[in-house]
Amino acid sequence: MTLTQVLFMVVYPLAVGLVLGVFYYGGLWLVLRRLPQLSHPAVWLTLSLLVRTLTVLFVLYLLFANDWQQLLVAVLGMIISRVLLVQRIKPAPRHAAKHTGQAQ
Repeated sequence: MTLTQVLFMVVYPLAVGLVLGVFYYGGLWLVLRRLPQLSHPAVWLTLSLLVRTLTVLFVLYLLFANDWQQLLVAVLGMIISRVLLVQRIKPAPRHAAKHTGQAQ
């Protein structure tokens, strides 16, 4: 296997998956962050989900419809980007409420 084949079979789908993952999970983060200010949060969440999902599926189908191995590497890239984004954008720590046995 030549270097060009390795680049085409592994690095290219991995890079596409990383970009798609940043698009998908970054878009989710942006919508969730703005949710308290939005007038119709359910509509925005639904539209965001549809746009993000359809975009990712369209790009994956367009680029990797005929090669399941490259598709798998691209999905792995999306998972890696999710892990990196979660580490980069950590949620604010919640103050642990003392357990009193009563509902708050």
